[in-house]
Amino acid sequence: MLPTLPGYRTRSDRFDDFVLDSAERLHDIWGKPLDGVRFAVDEIPPGLEQLVADRAPPRWVPTPRPHRTRAR
Repeated sequence: MLPTLPGYRTRSDRFDDFVLDSAERLHDIWGKPLDGVRFAVDEIPPGLEQLVADRAPPRWVPTPRPHRTRAR
């Protein structure tokens, strides 16, 4: 695939670019305090996706908001 086509870069490559862009933006905003900060992206640990898929979804029951009346 040609480098100019969208499918050339993987999702992982694009995510790395987003992190790098964000780090540069933060450095532009904060400047000197971030001089020693290093940003990195780790690979997903093996089996993590399966572990998340096997977990039961959290049990959550929405609670209704109390009815509000307008003061006149």
